Amino acid sequence: MTIEQAVQKIRSVTGANKSEPVANHLIADLCNAMWDAGHHPRIKAIRSCLPHLHERAIQQGFHAWRASRGFRLKYPRWANPNIAGPEALAKSVSPDIATAPFTWFDPNNDGRWPGLHPRLVGYLVRIENQSLRDVMALYALIKATFGDQALYCRLSTCAVPLRKLMDEQQIERVQDINPDDLLFRVSEGKAGKDLTSTQQSALLLGWNTLTNTFLEYSERLDEKQRQAMSAFFLRPLRNRYRMHQKRPSILIRDQRHQKVKAKTDIIHTQFHKLRFLAKVRCNQASRLHAGVKTAIRSVIEGKCPFPYEFSYEEKVATESGRPVHQRVLLTLWDNASLFDHARSLGFTRNLEKAGRHRKRRTGRFARPDSRYHLQYRGVESLGESSRTEPFWFLDLFENRVFSCQRTSETEEKRAGFLEDRGYTSRLPWEFLPGLLKPIRRHTSAETQFLEHDHGYRFLHYEGIYATSLFGHLVVRMQTTTGARIGEVQQISQNPECIKQLVNVGPKAATRWLLRMFPKGRRERGDFFIDNDTKDLLIEVLRLHREVSNARQLPVIPTQSSRHPADRYILQWDGRALDQSHLNTAIRFLLYNAVLDANGACVDITSHLLRHSFATEMAGLNVPVEVIAQILHHRNLETTRYYSRPTKQQVMQAAELLFVDRIDIAAESLRHPAEIGRMLREAEGQIGALTEVVGGTCVIGNMCPAKFACVGCSGNAPDPDRRGQIEAKRDWALVQITWAAKEGLPAEQRQMRRLAADCDQVLEEMTLIERARADSSQSVAVEQEKIHASKEARRTKPGMVAHTMGPKAKGNRKASYRRGSPSRQKR
Repeated sequence: MTIEQAVQKIRSVTGANKSEPVANHLIADLCNAMWDAGHHPRIKAIRSCLPHLHERAIQQGFHAWRASRGFRLKYPRWANPNIAGPEALAKSVSPDIATAPFTWFDPNNDGRWPGLHPRLVGYLVRIENQSLRDVMALYALIKATFGDQALYCRLSTCAVPLRKLMDEQQIERVQDINPDDLLFRVSEGKAGKDLTSTQQSALLLGWNTLTNTFLEYSERLDEKQRQAMSAFFLRPLRNRYRMHQKRPSILIRDQRHQKVKAKTDIIHTQFHKLRFLAKVRCNQASRLHAGVKTAIRSVIEGKCPFPYEFSYEEKVATESGRPVHQRVLLTLWDNASLFDHARSLGFTRNLEKAGRHRKRRTGRFARPDSRYHLQYRGVESLGESSRTEPFWFLDLFENRVFSCQRTSETEEKRAGFLEDRGYTSRLPWEFLPGLLKPIRRHTSAETQFLEHDHGYRFLHYEGIYATSLFGHLVVRMQTTTGARIGEVQQISQNPECIKQLVNVGPKAATRWLLRMFPKGRRERGDFFIDNDTKDLLIEVLRLHREVSNARQLPVIPTQSSRHPADRYILQWDGRALDQSHLNTAIRFLLYNAVLDANGACVDITSHLLRHSFATEMAGLNVPVEVIAQILHHRNLETTRYYSRPTKQQVMQAAELLFVDRIDIAAESLRHPAEIGRMLREAEGQIGALTEVVGGTCVIGNMCPAKFACVGCSGNAPDPDRRGQIEAKRDWALVQITWAAKEGLPAEQRQMRRLAADCDQVLEEMTLIERARADSSQSVAVEQEKIHASKEARRTKPGMVAHTMGPKAKGNRKASYRRGSPSRQKR
């Protein structure tokens, strides 16, 4: 059946009611016809064939057809073999490409040459220009073993700037491009003005990549085959030296490295503060989650009416050691009470239909299906001062950072906020549906109306807590082990991944070990973690068990195709969190945590945390070979870049040349041969299995902590061992006095550095103690009694409350900030 026949069949049976659902089998016939014709069946595409019908008339049949095919709500175009199968690619390319020797299309292919992923085929088929499509298809067929994800990135990186350049220069065939003329003009900025600097660099480098690939391929062909396939080759660049002088890729790379190192200069000295802040904020989100769960139980058991206003007290830990005592004010709504309240304030959207369901208690108003909505009303001070600590993430929601709406109002508000905070990108932060915001089918038009028109703030408490836990886990792993974000993604509820080592060392201690596949390796590597990280893993698993009501996590595929499906811990609602989601979790948890010299937020990412870890290790004079083993690097050049000193470190090192004269006799004790002997002794030793001064070593490779434990990034401090650090510091102070008396400035400088490291470790121990005390708070929910003087009580001095009513929208910004001296300081 053709598409026209299926459409005529539906038109013949539909009546005057445009919203009446069409029979499922009729919609299925149309979807199958579109499928066979190489189109992508979607509601929008179906409506283009049936413009006289409303979307509601099509939805039921389309969802039934999609379910019969086993597709999820969103399924890719390349799921259709008529779009992304081998036959579709063969039809879209030239006949010689469709029979290219030594490729997937070779008539003599016996399985030696693999095929292309449907996603790649779908991309190639959509390239409009025939010559460009042939070139990209031939390159993809030659490089089919390159890897699906890497090959897709390579194709898009080369094809997009080539297409733009051909459109600009009005070139029909890519083979007509003279690279010695046109590409040189691109490098000078005289051509390709629509290309970004990154696309210009990708074009110049990609051209050589393509021509080199075709040159190697031609050497495998005989003369007849070479004559047939050479029509699709690109003209090679002859004057490479002239082009190399510009080196746009090198300039872009150096600029990118300078930006990263500038951020690293700010971050790497504040690891202990980042870990403290991540822990405290995660505790605050945990108390919110626990308070709401307790309130829901109270409502169900006591059969309390809605809205249910309640509050809980908390003490938020701070770096100064003086916790902020405050009360958090919240309101719990169900669908019915929220609808009634919104209607009383002028809500009119779909009022007639929703009113019928509300009156009959059907649909989303049915009691078993009723969902709860949490309104945040503010905080009020309970201490002697009026200082409060509202949730750190309120500004992000208020300024639409997570909103995907493309209205001018939303984009302008988000762009202005991000620019004011110093972020370079103006795009919304990516997040998995159900985390920072509820899934669309769980939202309601009433909450949007109250937030937009009346200044209310509703929080998705469960997703906020989960995001905080995920972000805290990534921060903890990367600041103590230096693991890549891809390695953190591999943590799974699997005995092959999580190991417990018992009876370790002379004190028969217990250690925890994570075993993941480092980048480019086929064997698992060891990542040793301390007890705090282990407890955090248990907390993540506890939340998963509470949400899913199951003992084990579901088996899901991860972002990387290199790793099989497993019970990955970093997942939500049956989907794995990819790297963009995890970086958003880091930005969310550490928002406004670190500011640069201009007062702008430092955009903390997983890559920046790993860079900072390597810089810290290099600052301890750890050899680059050792750092490479710790970071699981295969290329030492990469390690040298990661551990390159920052500008601040270079300045401090230069100042030392003018402060002290180097005592040669003392420095001879630290001769490189002696250091080499110590490293040879440390080789093969597992630092995570040894006792270190002041904490637990989490470095599982060649252990630099044997001679630099205090201040080492791999030493996770333990407050119970404070006496060891204090004794080490007292000894260093005595040695400073002795070195000054003996005239040994080098030894004096070294002991001063040791004393400073001890002070920093003691400071971090203090922060850890405060964070642990902060996490031990119990949440006691108190129901607020509604009485006539509530409005007067809300205006009590020192309170940051969110009042309800039409006037709340005008005071929206003040309701979150005006009563918070701590925010005024920041």
